[in-house]
Amino acid sequence: YSTLRKYAPRMLSASQFMATPAAQALSDALDTITEMYRKQLRKVPPSAPTGFIPESWRKLVLTPSGIDRKYYEFCVLNELKGALRSGDIWVKGSRRYKNFDDYLIPTAEFEKSRHNDQLQLAVQTDSQAYLQARMTLLASRLEEVNAMALAGDLPDVD
Repeated sequence: YSTLRKYAPRMLSASQFMATPAAQALSDALDTITEMYRKQLRKVPPSAPTGFIPESWRKLVLTPSGIDRKYYEFCVLNELKGALRSGDIWVKGSRRYKNFDDYLIPTAEFEKSRHNDQLQLAVQTDSQAYLQARMTLLASRLEEVNAMALAGDLPDVD
């Protein structure tokens, strides 16, 4: 715990965490811990977010006397690790833990390419043409299977 207390305040104050709506409670918990470090508070405020705490941590973190600070900090940082890996939380300016949308083609560029039919996709972008091609392929394959069935040439069929 002493190692965590030594480095966590620095890491949290140096990083700007952003969250998807699904991880907002965890993001709020990070803000709470950062504020506790900044103000040197000893106890976790009763209003601290707890919705992100998994069942396996609940008995340790939520005690009859309130929120256990040590376990709350451990839990928040443990959940932060998972959220960073999943992309639910990202670090602004980071190359490794950046926003998932940054990996995608910018919307304006995508729309321009789509409008000019230059998306370079392995499938057709026109859904009707794609479905028609798939239906044609399906019909021809069904005809092949039917012909093989009539001739008795289907393997493993008696």
